[in-house]
Amino acid sequence: MRVTLNWWRVCFPVLLLIYPLASFCLPSLAPTAMASECTDYAKYLRWIGSGHVANSASRVALDWPHAFMPYGVKPGEENGMQVIDVTDATAPIVVGDLATYEAANDVAVSGDFAFLTTSLDSTGALAVIDVSKPSRPVIAANVPTPFGARFVALSGNHAFVTTFSQEGGTLEIIDITLPEAAFTVASVGLSWCAGLAVQDGYAYVTDNLEGLWVVDVAEPGEPLVVGHAELGYGSSDVVVRDGYAYVANQFYGGLAVVDVSDPSNPTLVTTVEADCCAFGLDVAGDYLYLAVNFDGLHVFDLSTPDDPIDVGCYLLDVTFDVTILGDRAYVAGGYTPGLEIFDITHTALPGTLGSALTEDFALDVAVEGTIACIADRAGGLHVADVADPWDPVVLGSVGVPDDALDVVMAGGMAYVIDRTAGLLLVDVTMPSSPSISATLETPGLAKAVAVRSGLAYIADWYDFCIADVCVPEVPQIIGLISGLDHVYDVEVSGDYAYLGVWGSGLLVVDVSDPTQPLLVAQIELPGIPEGVAICGSTVYVADWKSGVHIVDVSNPLAPIHTMSVPTTYRSRDVEVADGFAYVVYTKGIQVLDVTSPPEPVIVGQMPVEVYGAAVSGEFIYFAHGLAGLGITRAQCAVSAANPPEGEASPPLHLARPWPNPSGGEVALRYHVPTSCDIRLQVCDPMGRRVRLLSSGAAGPGFHLVTWDGAGDDGRMVGNGLYFIRLESAGRVQTAPLVRIR
Repeated sequence: MRVTLNWWRVCFPVLLLIYPLASFCLPSLAPTAMASECTDYAKYLRWIGSGHVANSASRVALDWPHAFMPYGVKPGEENGMQVIDVTDATAPIVVGDLATYEAANDVAVSGDFAFLTTSLDSTGALAVIDVSKPSRPVIAANVPTPFGARFVALSGNHAFVTTFSQEGGTLEIIDITLPEAAFTVASVGLSWCAGLAVQDGYAYVTDNLEGLWVVDVAEPGEPLVVGHAELGYGSSDVVVRDGYAYVANQFYGGLAVVDVSDPSNPTLVTTVEADCCAFGLDVAGDYLYLAVNFDGLHVFDLSTPDDPIDVGCYLLDVTFDVTILGDRAYVAGGYTPGLEIFDITHTALPGTLGSALTEDFALDVAVEGTIACIADRAGGLHVADVADPWDPVVLGSVGVPDDALDVVMAGGMAYVIDRTAGLLLVDVTMPSSPSISATLETPGLAKAVAVRSGLAYIADWYDFCIADVCVPEVPQIIGLISGLDHVYDVEVSGDYAYLGVWGSGLLVVDVSDPTQPLLVAQIELPGIPEGVAICGSTVYVADWKSGVHIVDVSNPLAPIHTMSVPTTYRSRDVEVADGFAYVVYTKGIQVLDVTSPPEPVIVGQMPVEVYGAAVSGEFIYFAHGLAGLGITRAQCAVSAANPPEGEASPPLHLARPWPNPSGGEVALRYHVPTSCDIRLQVCDPMGRRVRLLSSGAAGPGFHLVTWDGAGDDGRMVGNGLYFIRLESAGRVQTAPLVRIR
């Protein structure tokens, strides 16, 4: 999970390669056998933000600038609809919430009203909700349905609702000319109704048992079933475009394409398989977006409408629905119950170059020159030739006593973490026949290792060990700190080691005397800090729950948590190279531009199953689980996030409030590159000052201010949306903050 500088494994003086440290970290001997182009991940489909929903969110509807999301799946539990402000796609904010006793299933929005389907046992309703004040949605009417109400679509002055029970289902047609007095005008008995779309006087209704029904609703009070297509079990959501109906299958997965140019004779044209249940879909331009549960967001090219081409899949965890608005895709699901937002300006997804199978399950990789070492769990250590990134070749392997979890390379030696066995020192100077030079037992369960100048620094679960590995055949522990709590990772820079520790955050250890390591600082971080990387005076911490944290260690004795950047899934590790941070989060690699650490910018993602990675030269090498070793291109050095040449960088930066939402004290961090006068205050949504927090001269660097939630009058403010406002030299930056009590 880590790449170290390439130090030779001897203790006498050696000539070290010197690299500039400005904003380039983790340099390495890159493969030089052939040149390649870099990849600009910003030019692909990319995730840009997420928002949390109270419970399982299955659908999403958009009425700019708000997303409406029904949540909950069981009567009597936490059910309802949340209203989320998506003005800032990188930080959506819940602004309104309507609780329902019944399970909330689907929603459609028109003007000042949202139409929410609900179900309770075998009955249901269409709730008409006044959302003219998004922060205070109010039920204006309830229209009962004969069975549990499932999907809803709007057309003209009517709402169309599918209902479902074990006895059968219906299509309900409801007049919403006066939303507060909505009433049912017709009902069509069908079977196990699911999704629907309404277009040009026809309703297209999917059926879990019998495929697709076409209902003529040109006269809403006199609907007439005119066509049917047998699609097998499991039809779910449906969209219609240019004479074709595209139907998702929630049982067997995939997509069915039905020719509906003649509504009375719908005809199945083709099917496209998916690995798991497909629930929701939407179409924009020549592309279809399919939400596949436990797989992610699939993209299909519809240039040939009756022959969709699978462009690729952006990996997510739970994925139920997708709605397109403009150049954004809004997905219900993700890692936690919530909303995921993607930029679909570019629809393609980046691909990998080469790969090589290993014996078991690749968990980590390290690279030195043209040789890669892969920690392959029970498969041991594999050594591969990566001189040709398009065709890596495994040359040799060596078994290990337990499970190989982590590996780094230095001067022809691989240092392998083998859990209960401790640290293995493996000679890989002969890649086709690697051999274990020595095994170093550690007091606990070894998790990770960093190597520098003949010393190995070992994260050992409850301990932190320093070992002398100058003579690989006789390693020995020379320093130890015991009694820690779940040490996940370690990195070293200068005289300090930085430990990611569950429950403690980031620990700073003085290792200037390796025989007497001394804990000198601690900074608490939320979540589980699984991975650590260092670049100059900045430490990057991959958090299993919260993404990646950025910590300023200009003064190692007083580290400052400057910023947190979320990821779409659990972050496992992080690598930093050439001004970019590569965050490993199981479902992919997220690329951050960190040329200005106080202002990290999400560039894009490589959607791929990944457990550990190394960056060397122009390539990313990643541990691909059952697929072994994978290789792809690194991010191009020129980032669109950087200011054009000659343009000054922004004079100040306001980080997002933390935590947010908050019911207690909030940390507010800002950065100024030069001395200047600033004014920091809390404002209400109308721009009126609530609390003046700081005013006057501020020196260059990071500053931390806390707000206890009180206004200028000393009284605690109420629940709601507030804005943190930072002003300096005519420049203004704001950050939203939600207060809850």
